[in-house]
Amino acid sequence: MSEQGDILKLVDLNQTEINALSDKEGLYNNTTTGNIEYNGSIITGGAAGPLPIIVLKSTDTTTTVAQASPTILNWDVETEKDSGFTHSISSNTSRIEVDEDGTYLLGANIRMEASGQRVQFVTKYLIDGVVQDLPTGSSYIRNSGTSSDFWTCILNPPPVKLNAGQYIEVQIQVESQTTSALTGTFVGDESTFSVVKLQGAKGDKGDTGSGSTITIEENDTSLGSFNTINIEGNATLTDEGGGKLTISVSGGGDTYYSQKSTNTNGGTVNAAFGTPLECVPSSGVLEITVAETGSYIIFGRVNIGTDLNKDNGAIELIYGIDTGSGAVAGPTPYTQQQQGKKNKANGISGTWGGVNLTAGDKVHLFISTLGDSTTWTGGEIFIATWK
Repeated sequence: MSEQGDILKLVDLNQTEINALSDKEGLYNNTTTGNIEYNGSIITGGAAGPLPIIVLKSTDTTTTVAQASPTILNWDVETEKDSGFTHSISSNTSRIEVDEDGTYLLGANIRMEASGQRVQFVTKYLIDGVVQDLPTGSSYIRNSGTSSDFWTCILNPPPVKLNAGQYIEVQIQVESQTTSALTGTFVGDESTFSVVKLQGAKGDKGDTGSGSTITIEENDTSLGSFNTINIEGNATLTDEGGGKLTISVSGGGDTYYSQKSTNTNGGTVNAAFGTPLECVPSSGVLEITVAETGSYIIFGRVNIGTDLNKDNGAIELIYGIDTGSGAVAGPTPYTQQQQGKKNKANGISGTWGGVNLTAGDKVHLFISTLGDSTTWTGGEIFIATWK
């Protein structure tokens, strides 16, 4: 497993390879089934469902509303009631209680009747018995003798955050009238009180607000269903829609990644000292194509043949990077004195740290001498990083 561009990449293993493993721990892609597996278990995600709602009505058509004090309305018919809400049709019927922390959208359509003229109603909602600040709905019945004596007062406040166990109620009151004796009557069978749960407390419980189910299977046998996957470490989750979740892992210096290239054929380099040329083998390659962007340690080694003249004062080794326009030697070459080493096979190696490489770059080795051409008989390049 490795990381590239902070996107988690998985090792591809077929079912035969997985079955042959003595240790199935880890996260990998089963190419036979197309499943992502963790420690031999399949990871699948549940489908998103509708938002939980509760919708209430009432059989009450006799409650009288006056101006002196507000009336809290009761609801004894449950037309819709998803899990996540508590309501009773026999006790405290005015209350809708929420079972989880979250963000909720509430609304009410209160149908009122009045026989007097110019009767105006106002409705408010309460949380745990406390009236919220501003009126959120009002209606006016003219009733001049020819116009309707019914009107619907609409309650439509902004979404509100509630804690588990809190409850909501609706009240209505006559706000103004032509005389203080005028009242209105609640028409419960033509009225509704509803609440919709929009999301979890931190928006982290899935599209349904109550959490999608994740089924874990091992060898096609279910191990159970869970609402939570715990990811330890630095990770960013992105919902891409269509049931697809991308997990981006930034790491923390604890993921080791390395690549290596060797060549035993060697070749010849004729380069003046200070102007190194690439070690191009007579056959095969000696290069690494970088797969992961990062800051690397580079190790290089070249074996020198026996035909290096002893009048060569030194030989130098340096890495080179090809970003797409040909390899270019880097800074800080390693220099090794060669005086008196004619007809003696030897080698030179160097290590460079903090080299920034981008995925797709190619790493090479360069050498140069103070004398004539140099035969090298083999080489090795090794790069490593921690992300």
